[in-house]
Amino acid sequence: MRTDLTLRRACSPLTIKGGIDVLENATLTLEAGLEMRFQDRDWLEISAAGSKGGKLIARGTAEAPIVLTTARPDSVPPGTWLGLWFNTGTAQGSVLSHAIVRSAGGKNKHIKPMLRQGCITLTEVAEGAVTLEDVVVEGCQQAGLVLRASRPRMRNVRVQNLETGVLLSPDLPDSITQPLSYHNVKRNSERRPL
Repeated sequence: MRTDLTLRRACSPLTIKGGIDVLENATLTLEAGLEMRFQDRDWLEISAAGSKGGKLIARGTAEAPIVLTTARPDSVPPGTWLGLWFNTGTAQGSVLSHAIVRSAGGKNKHIKPMLRQGCITLTEVAEGAVTLEDVVVEGCQQAGLVLRASRPRMRNVRVQNLETGVLLSPDLPDSITQPLSYHNVKRNSERRPL
């Protein structure tokens, strides 16, 4: 998408086919209570395809969280859709708040070299451009969060029901994971070239 768009709660559940790319200077706003269901291997990418200035404003509430999940939430294993990806060029002020991201992640074969994605992935995003607060990531493949050369602002992020909580690129300090809590996670974090 190249122009600003607001997706309303009244559309829930909204099934996405073909993924969503937020491009040059466009803002995607998700209304509190919206549920988005993504088809297999689809995604939500902010500042897609090397564009600059794409932004996500997704502010749920405790009573009406935003949910990003698979098209078949009751019968599908983790990793059926590729998740939420904040790419290089994501605009300052992007926010995901009071949200649940589930059953996402995997190996994105559309990217060369192949990119490992979690439920939420950040790649080379400017420090502080993205805020994650009061977010639950669960049932993810690869990891709940994948952070490559990115330092989001995080507060009250819960990672649960998966193998690895966070995949970190070697340039990031361990302290970046302090705002996270882990529940039913085999490895809280793992460091590797991404």
